[in-house]
Amino acid sequence: MTRHEPWKRGDVVVHRNVIEADPGHHERHAGYAHTARVITDEDDLVVLYQPPKTPHRERNGERGGLRGRNMVRGGWAGTHSEREWEGDGVIFVHRRPQPWSVWRWVDDVGTWSSHFYVNFERPWTRTRLGFDTEDWVLDLVVTGDDRTVTVKDADELEWCVAAGTISIEQAELTRRAAEEMTAVAAENAWPFSADWSLWLPDAEWRAAPLPDDWAELETP
Repeated sequence: MTRHEPWKRGDVVVHRNVIEADPGHHERHAGYAHTARVITDEDDLVVLYQPPKTPHRERNGERGGLRGRNMVRGGWAGTHSEREWEGDGVIFVHRRPQPWSVWRWVDDVGTWSSHFYVNFERPWTRTRLGFDTEDWVLDLVVTGDDRTVTVKDADELEWCVAAGTISIEQAELTRRAAEEMTAVAAENAWPFSADWSLWLPDAEWRAAPLPDDWAELETP
């Protein structure tokens, strides 16, 4: 059953990348998953915190692409491996129903990274465990006070279209979203201009394990 009540600050939720079914190749399933702490859960805004050393689950299988990290069509082995998030904690900011989240790193004394990471993805949906999305490969890195934008993984998006794991229509939607967020960064508009200190995590928050049923999906 989908959760309707907002989560409270400090609640542990499951954040998942859900791969939609591709008949003849695979059923709908979680591509990766991790836990996070809720900072804000409002009508149109969700802010999550992923602490250092958070355990991740990521699907196993045959990968290809220019850097060998994109799953080929039908390549999922039906299993997941576990890894641990390295480096500082990360704040994820998502404004519904936008097709992106903006990430920023923060260390254990509250010092923010000088760069932002824009992840293009399906607008988040609420679940009984937390929030589901679907990663769309393309990203932006926004650096410095002048908000310089670097496009990341455009070549991998092209490969995914050619491989049939992302549709031409979906790729076009993703590129349009990237153009829009490039303009937002150039204007230093929200969320780049936001007071990120309002989203600092509590000092005592630590990584939490995934629940046993982390991979059980709800009917869309």
